[in-house]
Amino acid sequence: MPSKYDIIEADSLSTSSALLPVSVIKSMGYLDSKHFAHNYSDLDYFDRLKYSGYKLLINMRSRIHTKGSDSNYQGLLMRLSLREIAATFFNMKYANNLVTLYYRSTLRNRFLVGYFTFLFTLLVHAGWFLVRIAIGKAWGQKAI
Repeated sequence: MPSKYDIIEADSLSTSSALLPVSVIKSMGYLDSKHFAHNYSDLDYFDRLKYSGYKLLINMRSRIHTKGSDSNYQGLLMRLSLREIAATFFNMKYANNLVTLYYRSTLRNRFLVGYFTFLFTLLVHAGWFLVRIAIGKAWGQKAI
């Protein structure tokens, strides 16, 4: 008999191992590839589901085996040069792409809330970038 902790409600999900009934997809449509060509489309989709009244549930007994992402901002800070890190803000492959961050912040928020969210997100990324500048070489690089 499953315990009450086997299934928990989540605030957000990614599409990694997500299962959706066909009826939900027919009702809500597909991922927003117009605004989120590479990253965040899954988070946006599950936000839309949640705000439409669907519950986002996680089966705590399920297991996902993955290598993880090599494009998260903190990982980039640890292994790329400053020039390479700056270039990621203009490359759709990376979640810190400016266009993606803009739409993630503004698309479903009210005007001022969205823009303040976008500015705050930029400040956080800039803060980490400044920490990386202060440290010097990438953390993952060995001194020669």
